Amino acid sequence: ELKPEDGNLATLLSPRETEECIYVTDGQLEVKLGEKIYLLERGDSSYFEGVFLRRLVAKGDKPVRFLIAITPSIF
Repeated sequence: ELKPEDGNLATLLSPRETEECIYVTDGQLEVKLGEKIYLLERGDSSYFEGVFLRRLVAKGDKPVRFLIAITPSIF
């Protein structure tokens, strides 16, 4: 869960050579990949290379819930 006041989750992750997939289960998630900005809503998904991730923020006035799969593991 990411709340609007939590800010940019992507700043906690340094750009890495990963493959990532996000699936939004509730709310709205703004994803910036390179210079392009995408607004994902419930049921939307995105697949991308981690080196392009610049921003992950909750949009609107409620938290966003999403699943993210990253390979290779960064934790």
